[in-house]
Amino acid sequence: MSKKSKRKIDLKTAILILLLLAALLFASTYAWFTANRVVSVSDIDVRIEAQSGLQISADGEHWKSTLTVDDLKTAAYAGNSNQLPSTMEPVSTVGEVNNATGFMKMFYGKVDSKDNGFALTATAEPAETAGTTGRFVAFDIFLQVNQDEDNVILGENSTVTFKGTAGNEGLQNAARVAFLKQGHAAIGSPASSFTGLHGAESFLTQSGDTTELWEPNSDVHTTAAVAAAKSNYDIDTTTTDAEVIEYYGINQAITEAVDLGETNDGTDATHFTKVTPSIITDAAMADYDNAFSLEEGITKIRVYMWIEGQDVDCENNASGSDITFKLEFKVPETPGA
Repeated sequence: MSKKSKRKIDLKTAILILLLLAALLFASTYAWFTANRVVSVSDIDVRIEAQSGLQISADGEHWKSTLTVDDLKTAAYAGNSNQLPSTMEPVSTVGEVNNATGFMKMFYGKVDSKDNGFALTATAEPAETAGTTGRFVAFDIFLQVNQDEDNVILGENSTVTFKGTAGNEGLQNAARVAFLKQGHAAIGSPASSFTGLHGAESFLTQSGDTTELWEPNSDVHTTAAVAAAKSNYDIDTTTTDAEVIEYYGINQAITEAVDLGETNDGTDATHFTKVTPSIITDAAMADYDNAFSLEEGITKIRVYMWIEGQDVDCENNASGSDITFKLEFKVPETPGA
C-alpha cells in the first residue's frame, strides 16, 4: 500500500471517529444544558388566601388577597426592582445576600468540553432591575397581618409544574424559590418607610431566619435526569419516590474551569457550598410546610424564582420546557397549628 493511500485511509478513519464522538456528545445528557439554551416560564401566579387578616400588596399601599403578574409589573414605588423575564436560564446560588442591596447573589454557569469530559465556568449575575431582562425572576411583595403569626404556611396550591410539549418535561424539578424578609413596619406606616428596606441575611449564615429556600418536586425525576445524575455526578436515584439529592451551589465566579464531576461532590469548597433548602416538598405537596413567621404589621419580602443549574434535573432534555410557578401563603385556621 502506498503512503498516499495509507494517509487517505487514516484521514477517513479520523473523520469517522470525530463523527462518532460528535454523535455521542449530542446524545449525552449533562448539567447546565448544551449552549445554555433558554427555557420559558409561561406563567407566574402569586396567590394569597386572606385568613386571620393576612393581606398582600405589590406596592405597600393597595392591599388585596391575590396578586397577579400585572400587579407586580406595574407596582409604582421608589426602588422597584421587580425582574420578570419571559424566559429563564439556569443560574446557581447558595443564598448569599448582598448587605448593601438586599439582593441574592446569583451565578451563571457555562459547560464546555475539556479533556474528553466537561467542565464548568461561571460569572456573577448583575443586580436585578425592574423590567423583563434577566435570567431569573425576582420581585417584592408586602404582607400584612394584624397579629404575630409564627407559622405562615406554604399552601398545597403552591406548585411548580410543567406546561409545554410532551417530551420536554423535567425542568420543574430543578426549580427553586427563595423568600427574603427584608424588614418590618407597623400597620399604618407610610409605604416609603418600608418599601426600601433590605435587611435579609444570607441563608447559610443568618441568625434571624430571614431567608428561606424552597425546593419543590424533590421526590421525582425524569429518566434522562436519572441518567444525568449517574453520568455527571455518580449519583444513583429513581424517577419516583426518590430521596432528596444534596447539591452544591456556586458561591463565587469560576474563571478556571472545574471538572463537572467535581462541582457536586464537596471536593471544591472554594467555589461550591452544600445547600440544604429549609423547605422541601414532594410533587404532590402532600407534606407542605411552614414558609416563615410574620410579626404584627407589614413585612417586605423579596421572592426569587430560578432554575438551579447544579440540580441533577437541569439537563439537556428538559431545556425548552414551559413551567408555571404558583404561590399560596396561608395562616392556620387554628392558632398555633
